[in-house]
Amino acid sequence: MSDDDKFELLAELIQKLYGVTDILNAEFASDGRRFTLDGHLLGSIGEVLAAFAFDLRLERPSKKGHDARTKGGKRVQIKLTAVDSGIALYSRPDFLIALHLTDGGIETIYNGPEQLFGKAAEKDRRMDNAVLALAGFAI
Repeated sequence: MSDDDKFELLAELIQKLYGVTDILNAEFASDGRRFTLDGHLLGSIGEVLAAFAFDLRLERPSKKGHDARTKGGKRVQIKLTAVDSGIALYSRPDFLIALHLTDGGIETIYNGPEQLFGKAAEKDRRMDNAVLALAGFAI
């Protein structure tokens, strides 16, 4: 299967996942339970999408500190979220790519040097465990 075919398959499967979560949310809304694509599934989707979109070489899964490298060898941390609450960073990579997955597609929230994004960290949190707000970051 070619990379283009894999990318198209990934897009189709993401839409199916949203369909499943829509049904779960409708069926279990009375229980107050929300079903969102998050965690390892969402992280892996983000890494694969960013590798395609930004021509990155992915590192082994769950590598501490970064997910990929540029052709020039710079370390890149990739974050994908489906909620508006924020992004957690546990290290300081050279670059950060932050993506937001919605029913309408994927938005690039940030793509650049980590230190610029890191300045938005809440002042009372250390950078090694900062939750960075997405509000105000639109590229």
